This record gives sequence, structure tokens and C-alpha cells, in this order.
Amino acid sequence: MNIRVILDFLKQQNHQQLPQELLASPVFKTPFNGYSVKFSPFYENRLAVATAQNFGILGNGRLHVLILSLDPSLPIAELASYDTADGVYDVAWSKSHDSIVIAAVADGSVKLYNLALSPLPT
Repeated sequence: MNIRVILDFLKQQNHQQLPQELLASPVFKTPFNGYSVKFSPFYENRLAVATAQNFGILGNGRLHVLILSLDPSLPIAELASYDTADGVYDVAWSKSHDSIVIAAVADGSVKLYNLALSPLPT
């Protein structure tokens, strides 16, 4: 998934000018196909990306939480990622808690992730 494509899409949706620094950001590629991208309402450089394997027809999904840098020489950092047994089709940030991300999964479930908590041991 090319971050420039994401930023172009968001620019079209919001009809706003994005800072030139963001347009020159480096690329972050996911192993799966992208379905939804949302900026955090609390942190202007935090981005959630919903992805699904095999174009969402069959397979796993993953929710990525990324941190964008305004310095184009720095890479995009992955703050967290969460694997699911089915594709993740949509993502939303909580409007009341800065660390809560909600994902809509292909099996019909809605999963809530708290970035402030440590992941469960595997």
C-alpha cells in the first residue's frame, strides 16, 4: 500500500490542502490489501490502516497503526499491528479516548484495540 495513494485519497475526501511535507513522505507497504485509512482525531501524525489478505475474499487481516514523520528522510514507523483470522474492512478511532481503535472484521465482529495496553502473550 502506497502512503502517497492514501494521502491523495484523503485530500480528495476532505477537499483540503495537505502540507507539502506529508506529500513527500516515504512509502509503507503492507503484506495485505488496504481497505480503510483513518487519521487519529488526537494525533495528526497517527494513522490506522485496515487490511485484508487475498483482496478480502479469503484469509487473514491486519490492523496497522502508523506514525508519520514530517521529515521525509525518516521512515514511517509502525506503532502497533494486530492480526485477525478474517479480513479487516474498516477502522475508526474513538472520539473520546486517544488510544482506542475499532476494527470491522469480515466475520461480522467489531474488535476494539487499546494501544495503551500490552498485547496478550501468544
